[in-house]
Amino acid sequence: MDYEVLENEIVNKFQAWLTERSLTDFIDVKLIPENQAEFKQPTAKALVYVCYTGSKYQDPNSTSHIKQDEIVNVAFYILAKKLRGDGGSHQVTRQLKLCFMGYMPTNATRRMFISGYGEWKYEDNVIGPMIEFGMGAMNVQLPDNLPPV
Repeated sequence: MDYEVLENEIVNKFQAWLTERSLTDFIDVKLIPENQAEFKQPTAKALVYVCYTGSKYQDPNSTSHIKQDEIVNVAFYILAKKLRGDGGSHQVTRQLKLCFMGYMPTNATRRMFISGYGEWKYEDNVIGPMIEFGMGAMNVQLPDNLPPV
């Protein structure tokens, strides 16, 4: 699974979800910035940053030709000026659950499920919880006789 492609697909999916429900005045979604200087604080809108956060691997299914299950985790870092109401952290969390619970990203082998929630922070008048979703993927060994690229 290409994690950069996955992050972009997730951002695009949630942006479309927000647009269809007329929530773009209250919630914005972006890829996590490349560096600290690019981080933005939320304004009137809640801001959701999306980021691949890691994987867990199962033991290979075979030793003659390696196939290995992977659980891929993607985090949504929520930055909001308030807890309740339009653009509040609770509304954002609810929309993320509705949008992604059971969603099957491209190249995934298992639908998305909630794998973690927490890291509540309150700093500089911003509430910042995180919700993490997992999904399945499969890693397969390339053939031994593959020609060079």
